[in-house]
Amino acid sequence: MKIGIIAFLCAVLLSLGAAMSASAGTIVDTDGDRIPDVFDNCRTVDNSSFQSTPPTGTNRCDAQEDFNNDGLGNPCDGDLNNSGGPIVNGVDFAAMFPLLFVGPNAGDLNCSGGVTNGVDFAAMFPLLFLAPGPGASAQ
Repeated sequence: MKIGIIAFLCAVLLSLGAAMSASAGTIVDTDGDRIPDVFDNCRTVDNSSFQSTPPTGTNRCDAQEDFNNDGLGNPCDGDLNNSGGPIVNGVDFAAMFPLLFVGPNAGDLNCSGGVTNGVDFAAMFPLLFLAPGPGASAQ
């Protein structure tokens, strides 16, 4: 009798496992940084290109850095005034100036972990007139 119960429980567990794996689908990682889009706060920028090898902790993007805590990783977040507006605009660009040569802060768009400088300033240009983000997807 015990063998019959054990066999039945194994069959149930196997069928549940097969059903769960069939419904799980594929893991989407748009930017290829090995962080699934559902957790990636910067889905269109490969954060691994910013990581130190081996990770030393000095490069802030090792941890998907989001200095202004708005859910968007620094390399994708030109919304420096946190307005949540539809596009990154001149107000956000102007917000970069007080951040220059201090840091680390939300202006650290290249995730150097150091002061906001000309490299970060140059990284702001491609973000202008685009929507901030994208951050983690709601899958």
